[in-house]
Amino acid sequence: MNSYFSKFQNGIFAVVKLDGKLSLYFGENSWWLLDDWENDILNDNYFQEIESLKIEFETIHNAFKTEYSDLDKCTYLPSLYIDFDHKELYNNFFDQALENRIIEGWKGIFIENQNQFLEMIPENCRYWKI
Repeated sequence: MNSYFSKFQNGIFAVVKLDGKLSLYFGENSWWLLDDWENDILNDNYFQEIESLKIEFETIHNAFKTEYSDLDKCTYLPSLYIDFDHKELYNNFFDQALENRIIEGWKGIFIENQNQFLEMIPENCRYWKI
């Protein structure tokens, strides 16, 4: 079976909030090192750069419903919640301290407990809930 999820390898799912709207992205770690992207973020170019990484919530939710029994669900959950409106990055990704790679004036927090982290994601964006 060719899985929808086979394309999601070696990266991180990130829920991003901008102007009160939530979006989902998947990309390798370097996309989420905000301090490396500071100029692009400050000049409003960052979202143009990551547009190709965007995933529709409804598409991935439907794939979860279809492939649920064959999935290692934890592999396809978000590990980052980045709130551009409040300049906050919440990290649940263990392999890298992304919460320390933020722009001056931002708040970065590591949340070790996955369930606590996932509770931060608004209900209407919890694509893994079936």
